[in-house]
Amino acid sequence: MATGVEVKGSRVEHPSSPGSMFRTAEQLWASTDKTGIPVEGTTFFTDALDATDSGTAGRKCYHVGVEKNGVPGVLMHRCLFVGLRVYS
Repeated sequence: MATGVEVKGSRVEHPSSPGSMFRTAEQLWASTDKTGIPVEGTTFFTDALDATDSGTAGRKCYHVGVEKNGVPGVLMHRCLFVGLRVYS
């Protein structure tokens, strides 16, 4: 596994509180060498229907955390996304 693969069914969109200005989401990825995973500040969130966010209100990756206590030799990456809520 030279490049990261997304864990199937891991795309989660978190409900926002009524007064919140932000929308959040997360994805889980697996890799052996930290390549092929979302990049902080550049990668946009893709929802369960494969629609990718973009633009000013798109949810962009702001943090990639590594969980090392899983399968030996495989790194699990929790990628967190945040974007502005659009009001009309």
